[in-house]
Amino acid sequence: MTLTRQGILIVICTLYAGMAKGFQEEPFAQKTLVRGAPEIIHYGLDDFHSDPMTMAMCQDSSGVKYFGNQDGALVFDGENWQRIALPNKSLVKALHYGSDHKVYLGGFNEFGTIERDGFGRYHYHSMVHLAPEDDLDLDFVYDIHEVQGHVIFRSVSKLIAITGQKAFTIPTGGFYTSEVVNDRLYMANWSDGLKVFDLHTMNFELLISKESYEWNPIVSITAGNSAEMLSIFTRDGQVYSYHLESKDFSLARVLFDQKSTNQVTSVIRTKQGDYYVGTLSNQLIMLTASGETIPLDKTRISLQDESVNSLFESDNGNLWVLLDNGIDCINLSSPASIVFNKASVFDVNIHHGTMYIATNQGVWASVNPPGTEPFMHMDFEPIPGLEGQAWSLQTFGSQLLCGHEKGLFVIRGNDSQQIPGTDGVWKVIPIAEKPGQYLVCTYYNLQLLTVDSAGNFRIRNVVSGFSESSRDILQSEPGVFWVCHGFKGVFRIKVAPDYQRVVSVQHFEKAGLPAPYNVNVFSWNGEAVFTTQAGIYTFNDSLNLFQPHPLLNKVLDPKKETRKLLDTKHRTWYIHNDEVGFFNKDDQFTLHSEPFLQTRGAFNKQMETILPLINGVLIGTKKGLFAFDLTPKTDSLTSYPVRISQLSFTKGDQRLLLPLENPLELQAVQTQNLRFEYAVPQMDMLNEVRYSYQLSKADQGWSDWEEKPWKEYTALTPGTYEFSVRAQSKLGESFLAASRTLIVRPPWHQTTLAFLIYSIMGLALIFLCVKGILRLIEQQKRRTILEAEKQNKILRLELDRMQLAQEKNQFETAKSSLEGDLILKTKELVNYATLLSRKQELMIELREELVRLEDTTKNEKTRRDLKALIRKIKSRLNNDDYIKVFEANFERVHHQFFSELRERYPDLNSKELRLCALVKMNLTNKEIAPIMNISIRGIETARYRLRKRLSIHDDMVEFLEKLSP
Repeated sequence: MTLTRQGILIVICTLYAGMAKGFQEEPFAQKTLVRGAPEIIHYGLDDFHSDPMTMAMCQDSSGVKYFGNQDGALVFDGENWQRIALPNKSLVKALHYGSDHKVYLGGFNEFGTIERDGFGRYHYHSMVHLAPEDDLDLDFVYDIHEVQGHVIFRSVSKLIAITGQKAFTIPTGGFYTSEVVNDRLYMANWSDGLKVFDLHTMNFELLISKESYEWNPIVSITAGNSAEMLSIFTRDGQVYSYHLESKDFSLARVLFDQKSTNQVTSVIRTKQGDYYVGTLSNQLIMLTASGETIPLDKTRISLQDESVNSLFESDNGNLWVLLDNGIDCINLSSPASIVFNKASVFDVNIHHGTMYIATNQGVWASVNPPGTEPFMHMDFEPIPGLEGQAWSLQTFGSQLLCGHEKGLFVIRGNDSQQIPGTDGVWKVIPIAEKPGQYLVCTYYNLQLLTVDSAGNFRIRNVVSGFSESSRDILQSEPGVFWVCHGFKGVFRIKVAPDYQRVVSVQHFEKAGLPAPYNVNVFSWNGEAVFTTQAGIYTFNDSLNLFQPHPLLNKVLDPKKETRKLLDTKHRTWYIHNDEVGFFNKDDQFTLHSEPFLQTRGAFNKQMETILPLINGVLIGTKKGLFAFDLTPKTDSLTSYPVRISQLSFTKGDQRLLLPLENPLELQAVQTQNLRFEYAVPQMDMLNEVRYSYQLSKADQGWSDWEEKPWKEYTALTPGTYEFSVRAQSKLGESFLAASRTLIVRPPWHQTTLAFLIYSIMGLALIFLCVKGILRLIEQQKRRTILEAEKQNKILRLELDRMQLAQEKNQFETAKSSLEGDLILKTKELVNYATLLSRKQELMIELREELVRLEDTTKNEKTRRDLKALIRKIKSRLNNDDYIKVFEANFERVHHQFFSELRERYPDLNSKELRLCALVKMNLTNKEIAPIMNISIRGIETARYRLRKRLSIHDDMVEFLEKLSP
């Protein structure tokens, strides 16, 4: 859905001499009036997914809209569309909502009603069976009327009148248009002219012959300005007046010139008495109740298509335009409109009947002055020479000044002239104590501006001693000014009486303020107040300190940023938390921001524009200039209810509908992805409705506002719930909340019947258990007897086992004793072998020492004695008797070892057997070498050869240990 806004402002005002951006106020014009041109919403193929050509429309009492098009009927509840096809797939040219609260429909040889079922879906119910079978050749039903207690379906050739469940046919012969005015049915045919038909007498009365309106086909018959008058519109654009009593018939106006090929296609008279005329090729024409004719072509509004098929006024006063290519809704009831949307707006001023707008693209002036006519179009053109950033527009006397990035300019009509010596000007403020003198506030300094009697402005001098930007400035007393810098904090400067220089400067970076940046100064109730990101402050002179303002911080939440205050006589406007609003000083300071929600977040920070007018306001934003009509309305929209349109849940991959009962009982399985869908049908979706919801026992409270028109819950536990939904438009309008009670039943296994069954089954189970237990006890007795016998057998066997165990223990004891002896003897052998090794080592050392002495002694006798002693020692070393003794003892201790070794390796010699015994005793090579009287190297070689013979790949000691001990 695409939104198109045509902003047109109608303003009647005298000269506006207002506040200089919040410094001092002069009375606003008392004749100021704000009326905005309507917002237009386009609905097309992407919205309703059906043929875009639409020909008929009606609305039921709940606000749901029904449309007839090429594919059947469309139903729109403000959020969702549904298409309904007729049995013969006919297009629908006629719709009517009757006093019996039924929607009647007519197509080709088909007529009936559209009804909503208990699940929220719409269905077609044919009424063709009520008519006589011979009269069913209707062709198309072009109109449906309710008149004199009957519902009339009109085709070209006949009328079918229905009352209750009875129907009868009235041959007519060639009536091509019909209307009901004040419960009277008027019809025009090709042969005679305009007639009135009375269902009580079944008579046709000719009112106007076709020659009287020059044979031009009549398109519409509507009520006139009085009960006795009719307004008659022909296809070629003639508008006639007919007086029912005097029978006076006259041409009132002609809508098209003689060369035009345009045609009237439809006409509607609104509740306000205005006429809207749909045309074939030039959109709409408006005839005001005051007699003004206003073409509403593309220069004023922009419809999707040039050709209008039909028009309809909804209950809340909005105009629906049915086109060849889509549906457009013109929001005639909205108080908001956009006046200008070509650039970002920083200021606006109405001067000598012309509206001027300061933007980031220069200054724009309205080509035509504001007027009083509805739909008046305002064109804007840029003023040459003022291209670039314009900051302010201010009226002083009869002259308009513009603060611009290029300097200060005087604007006269559509011309501008720069005041010499100026550059980068924010704005101009009057000096209170010096009439006719002003301070020019620039990017760099302050300048003194004067005006002579001829109205000529000139810069007299630069005020020396202060060179900060002075965009935000306020005079508090003669010669004293507050200046707020966006980043440096607040300055209070005092200027010399001749305004040549600044004599003192006080700089406050904080001094009680929450921060030195984003501070602004305004005048409120005659005092200087300072807005910050955390509240509003005033200055205490005695303490030389900023302190929170006691009243304004109660009105405006200090936790939110306030950026602007604009004080008028009875009302204060504010920008608070990026939201514009006002509070009246005589209604307990109640905040009013709802009508302006659509401007939220669109402001130029620190340069917001608010121009209050009588019964209205102009607000400048980054999106353009908005106009708001604040005239109190007698027809409040708050009586419109929110409608819960459908309830559904998911089962597998399907979404199934639930009945719209209240209360509604559900099974637990039906709460899987339980969806509530809702809408406000009366709102026509014109105001971007937002919703808030809550479900008792599931939600903590009301949800945040969101545009999504549905809410889902998953797997609700059994219990009673209350679902509530409320709505709010972007203009702040609230609507009656809707609610629905849900009773979630527990699953079958948690119901009372289930628990009764559980109880019966439990009792049966207890009975069976008792019976089973008694049987088990009997079986247990028999089993006990058998078990006792078995235990006796086991006891005897156990005694035998114990005896055997005792004998085994005795054997184990003896075995342990023998093993202990074996270990002891083995230790003794090891000790013996160790002592033997040490003895051999000692003998070897002694022999070597004697040999050394032999070599060194010179006494021959001593040498002979030494040689004899060496031979004796050598013989003792070569004597292996001690080895034999060791082997004998080893074999007695490990008698199986040598037996198994000889058996497995019979080719082992005595030395190899001896080496095996020594290795098994875990002696080192160093200990084995002296025992066997060979070197350690020889032992290593012998062990290597032995390993090869025994095919030992692992540790040799572990291998020998595995042999018998």
